[in-house]
Amino acid sequence: MEAPAAGSAANVTTPVADDEHLDYSGELGELDNVTHPWPYLQDFFSYIGVKNSSYRIKCLLCLPRVTEILAFKNSPSNLKKHIERKHVGHLKKYEELTSRKRKRAPETLPTTSTIRQTTLVNTRIALSMDL
Repeated sequence: MEAPAAGSAANVTTPVADDEHLDYSGELGELDNVTHPWPYLQDFFSYIGVKNSSYRIKCLLCLPRVTEILAFKNSPSNLKKHIERKHVGHLKKYEELTSRKRKRAPETLPTTSTIRQTTLVNTRIALSMDL
């Protein structure tokens, strides 16, 4: 019988026997309207719901065995750890998907360094150039 390490939030279900898993469904919080927190990882994982401040995610590579993973809302690092431990052959594709996401993010979300508010001094300079 395997048990999660102390303080580990990676696996929600723990293999008890070859085809049994522990059921944590009674401990779930309210489901929200999130379709998939990391849509670029839909080839590997599907969104199930929310438990406390984490997303419940199902690994599609583990099918037909149902493996649920808890991933903190601000980071899919537990998903990467699962791929590293259980699906090493898919790690390169996972890293390609996540690196493409990082490269695209700045294009879609402007940062505060690219947006500059016009100051009163800049306005006066611009007006004096127009004269």
